[in-house]
Amino acid sequence: MHYRLVVEKNGKRARVVKLRSPTARLGRAHGNEVRIPSAEVSRRHCRLTESEGLLWVEDLESANGTYLNGDLITGRAVVRPGDNLQIGPVIFIVEYDLTPDAVERLRQLDLEEVVESDVEAVTEVEDAEEAEDEEIAEVEEVVEAEEYIPRADLDEVKWAPPQEGNLHDMLAHLDEGQESMLPRKRPGRPPEEEDEDDWPADRRTGLEPPPKPKGKRRPKGKE
Repeated sequence: MHYRLVVEKNGKRARVVKLRSPTARLGRAHGNEVRIPSAEVSRRHCRLTESEGLLWVEDLESANGTYLNGDLITGRAVVRPGDNLQIGPVIFIVEYDLTPDAVERLRQLDLEEVVESDVEAVTEVEDAEEAEDEEIAEVEEVVEAEEYIPRADLDEVKWAPPQEGNLHDMLAHLDEGQESMLPRKRPGRPPEEEDEDDWPADRRTGLEPPPKPKGKRRPKGKE
């Protein structure tokens, strides 16, 4: 297969390199089929190979890399007629003729690339869904671990301040529990047998009983 590397300058074909060997090396050193004397080009920069009517390019671990249509290639890539091959400061336009078998081969390669890209896209979606499922599972585990522990509501506790005693007595009521928070009952008859007349004045009226007079009272009938 014959192929050509064309260098253009100001829109004109400045130089044409014709190659007939199935393999051609490009680089800065002497001995390469195509020598490019530039510090930006490695001694053994890349290699062109003909296979099944198609031209392939392979980067030889060059320092600055090999670019095909502006993209940095890794490993081996197919070069189509009209593609731009950049090596250092030089950009080649690749020209060669395709046979019917070569055209069919290109179609198969394009189909494989499409299928591969679709598989990668589906894989990325599946990975994203798996990552989302894992996050949801982690959240559910946290919720299950932090089970709600019911606590007594303060509004449900019927508390009344003690009728007698001071702050220490009040705190003692709180320490003893809910039952001790209820007001103390006066000793005497059971509540169901008590009569309102038996209640002290402060309990019937809610007022304090009148103070007792001070001093000695004279007995009645004696002046």
